[in-house]
Amino acid sequence: MIRINKGRRERIPFVTRIARTILRIQYGWADFMHSKTMQWSRKEKIIFLVIITGVFSIINVCILLDVFSNRTNTGEEIRSSPMPVLFMQHHREFPRQEVIDTLAIYEFRKAIDSLRATPEGRKVYEDFARERPGFLDSLAYIEQHIRQPF
Repeated sequence: MIRINKGRRERIPFVTRIARTILRIQYGWADFMHSKTMQWSRKEKIIFLVIITGVFSIINVCILLDVFSNRTNTGEEIRSSPMPVLFMQHHREFPRQEVIDTLAIYEFRKAIDSLRATPEGRKVYEDFARERPGFLDSLAYIEQHIRQPF
C-alpha cells in the first residue's frame, strides 16, 4: 500500500528557492517599470534607455579607473584566507627525495620511452615488464609522488 502525504510540503533545495526569489523580484520590477512607462512614446523610451546606459557606463568606467590607477597603498589592508590544509592518508611515508633520485627516475623513464619507439625496443620493453611485474606501476607511483606539491 502506498501512502501519500498530502499535508507535507515537498522539500525544495535552498538554491532553487533563491533562484525563485530572484525571478520573482525581476518580474516584479519589470511589471512596475512597464506600468510606469506604458504611456511613454517610443522616443521617450529610447531617451530613458540612453540615460540609464550612460549612468551605468560612467559607474563602470569610474570603477575601472579606480582599480587600474597607480595608487599602490590605499590604506586598506587586504586579508587573504589561509591556505587549506589537505589531510591525505598515505600507505607509508616516503624518505626525503634528493635531486639525484629525481634525475635518475627521469633518465630511466626517458630510456623506457625511447625503447618503445622501435619494434626491437618494444620487445625488450615487454620482456622487462614480464620479468618484473609491477615495477613500472611502482615507478609511475613514485613519479606521481614527486610531482605532488608538498
